[in-house]
Amino acid sequence: MAKFLAYERNNQEVVVFDTVQETLTNLGGAVPLSSTTAVSDTRMRNVVSVFRGDPFVAMLTNTNQVEVFQLSGGTWSLVHGPISPVSGGVMGIAGLHVVNDTLMLVMLESSGAPVSTRYLVSLTTDGAAWSDFASPGITGVIGAAAPAFVWRQAVFVGGDLGIWAIDTGGNFLTGAPDTGDDGGIVKSGPVTPSNGCFASWNDDLYYLLQDDQSSGAQLYKLDPTWDVSAPTPIPAWTNQNATGIPDAPGALGGTSRSYPLLFKNVKDELCILHGGASGETYLVKTSGSTFPAFTDETALLPELYKDLTQPQIALYEDDRRRTNPRQFIWFRDESTLSVHISEWDGESPFVVGATISGSLILFSPNEPRGDYRTFTDLQPAVFWNGAPVENFPGQYTLSYTVRDSSSRLITISPEYSTDGDEWSPMTEGDGGDGVSDLASSPAGVSHTFIWDAFIDLSGTVPNMQMRIVPRISGV
Repeated sequence: MAKFLAYERNNQEVVVFDTVQETLTNLGGAVPLSSTTAVSDTRMRNVVSVFRGDPFVAMLTNTNQVEVFQLSGGTWSLVHGPISPVSGGVMGIAGLHVVNDTLMLVMLESSGAPVSTRYLVSLTTDGAAWSDFASPGITGVIGAAAPAFVWRQAVFVGGDLGIWAIDTGGNFLTGAPDTGDDGGIVKSGPVTPSNGCFASWNDDLYYLLQDDQSSGAQLYKLDPTWDVSAPTPIPAWTNQNATGIPDAPGALGGTSRSYPLLFKNVKDELCILHGGASGETYLVKTSGSTFPAFTDETALLPELYKDLTQPQIALYEDDRRRTNPRQFIWFRDESTLSVHISEWDGESPFVVGATISGSLILFSPNEPRGDYRTFTDLQPAVFWNGAPVENFPGQYTLSYTVRDSSSRLITISPEYSTDGDEWSPMTEGDGGDGVSDLASSPAGVSHTFIWDAFIDLSGTVPNMQMRIVPRISGV
């Protein structure tokens, strides 16, 4: 079972969707904006995340400011902001993500004035104290807010002017967004927004730019040696010359308001799902043996989805399972504002589930990481107490805190990943608190786990990720 967060604009509420009961419930009442309403109901105006067990929401107000709220003790409170533009431009929100136990709010400020367009980021390690950073001024207009994506301990964000990467210290890892040297990752046609989207697949980062109908869709791959501590200089991205990807669908009046969805399905295939005018929505996919050629799988889509006009599409994955993950795909009908929810196993026709009425804000279309959005006050939460400590070569002490509203005994599954996609169990070493019947409390109880990494890994493993999945002890 998974419960994940979304934002409902009509009542300014964060809501929880239950994947088993297929019900939507309010979480904590209306968010108390200092302004009256959010700017609009378009994607990425209001984004939600879970950090250290508490829900957070970042909201763009009708006064062109960003405010961040935290739900703690059943009440929403303003913890950061209002954040105003640095140079008087128009604000947008690109993402709210957790990286290295740091909550990162990525924003952009778009201005028509020279050297006034900027990327902005706010960071916190405890949810209370925030630090703000702004990129150097950029000549040009970024355009609409682009979905941000986490990869290799950095956040990537794309825009009409190219791509930037930001680390957890607030450093902008490129001197300027790409201006064409990296295979031409710049908006060139009339389709807006053409910011594209990211996905991680087979330990590589990909970027899909769905541009105008003359140039079609272009798929780019980041240099596989890219590292957050020593970013690859330009040219870092190369065009994969992919085939089988249709042109931007439904370019009504020269625009397509639907972001494409680039994602890895549960069969480890790279997929693209894009909605256009009625009858033009498509689904294509590729595998390790056929890449970069994509094949048409549109026949797996329900007829209902094919008939929607310019639907907003988003993905949620319950990624707490190492095997048998579940993927839910949301289609929002722009004419009725209803959201249709379905599940896909990667090969069979989509299984249509609930239809939710109301003005739901769909989150970033290509960010499936369930640990950013999975939330329920009936389940425990875990967060790190700092970086691992190396006891001796090949053995580490991991310090963490377990929170549970009912102070129940907790069992954990410590896991590691070398690519951010596939997770493996850590071999337990001698010492530490073990993995079963661990004490918890609403405020949190600290524990340690000894990882015998020498058994699991060999040599230096760059960009390795770790997580601890908590569960209630018992049958």
